[in-house]
Amino acid sequence: MEENRRKSDRRIKYTRMVIRDSFIDLLENKNISKITVKEICEGADVNRATFYAHFSDQYDLLKQIELEIITDIGSYLDTRSIGGAEFTIPFEMLKNVLEYVKKNARLCTVLLSPNGDISFQQEITSILGRQFVLAWFAGRTVDPSEIEFIYLFAASGSVGVVRRWLSDGTRNSTSEMAELLLKIASRGTQAFM
Repeated sequence: MEENRRKSDRRIKYTRMVIRDSFIDLLENKNISKITVKEICEGADVNRATFYAHFSDQYDLLKQIELEIITDIGSYLDTRSIGGAEFTIPFEMLKNVLEYVKKNARLCTVLLSPNGDISFQQEITSILGRQFVLAWFAGRTVDPSEIEFIYLFAASGSVGVVRRWLSDGTRNSTSEMAELLLKIASRGTQAFM
């Protein structure tokens, strides 16, 4: 009985994976509004009934993928608390998030592209920006009315840099990118003069 359940679980995971991969292939080249369930099913080599057993439509599929990424990043940051032994400075936080992005480069590239969902991009910006600013300004006095502007600026710029890093094939190491992002965030253009 247990063996059958494990086989069923593996089949479900496999089916969801091929549907997801097919969808990402399509999303690399076109906007979600132009993608049909039929195209996703053809790419995944599954029938529509199988697709609908897992997702209500292509938008539901995208939302589930986005939720998985948000949950992963959130739990990733939660398990490495800023005040804990692992995250003593923002560099470590940034480096570890960049390692996650690099590990999921294809998916992150698609989700951060013009074909991606802007609300997802805003959510990621908010999560990372808030965490970064909390770590960066720990123990410093900062005007609370300016905090949100600071984290939006830092995170939005960082997302732009990460997009470029992904489009370049993540050639620079995660450490190099974390250092660059912190250098820009802390000193702006003055860091290069």
